[in-house]
Amino acid sequence: MLRYKDKNGIVSPLMAYKDLYIEQILDYGDKTLGFSADSSVICNIALEDYIVTKTDEYVIKQVNDAENGYYNVIAKLNIDELEGNALTKFETVEQTALITANLALAGTGWRSECYIKKKRTIRMTNISSWDVLKKIADTFRLEMIVDSLNKKILFKEKIGEDKGCYFTDQLNLISLSSQSDTTDFYTRILPLGKDGMTIEAVNDGSM
Repeated sequence: MLRYKDKNGIVSPLMAYKDLYIEQILDYGDKTLGFSADSSVICNIALEDYIVTKTDEYVIKQVNDAENGYYNVIAKLNIDELEGNALTKFETVEQTALITANLALAGTGWRSECYIKKKRTIRMTNISSWDVLKKIADTFRLEMIVDSLNKKILFKEKIGEDKGCYFTDQLNLISLSSQSDTTDFYTRILPLGKDGMTIEAVNDGSM
């Protein structure tokens, strides 16, 4: 169930919606939440208010007209404090991801967690705390989890596990198609000499 939180912090249940989805950028943990609702719900929703799930808090960024009397609501993961914290210059020399992240998060109310001990150097100018966190993930080759409810950033070498690959007809699979292509098997070279000379005489009659 979704909950709606206004700018005064008042929370109320949000139940009359459909087509709920959540998209996530795996490398950085950023998420987008969307759903559809009719005018009775939309009239009580304001931009820059919040949608709260069991695990995250989102900021409402768009309310778009849709067909059949329903509106599309799009909310972004609430990392406004990170994106809004401007840094004219940021530098750490041979420091761990944890130390680097905590420096980038200073003054934002967020904290970080990381147990990777390797050290790297990061230098950036005219950026935000969020830009630095993404740079940490790239530089240290880590994956990032954003805990927006508790205002915490977690860095790990790998999130989840590889469970292999399989096909099933029981996971909302609409259709399955196959395409064959034989144009890239090989390139045939035809040896042609002056005045149409070929190699048939010395190649068992074949070109």
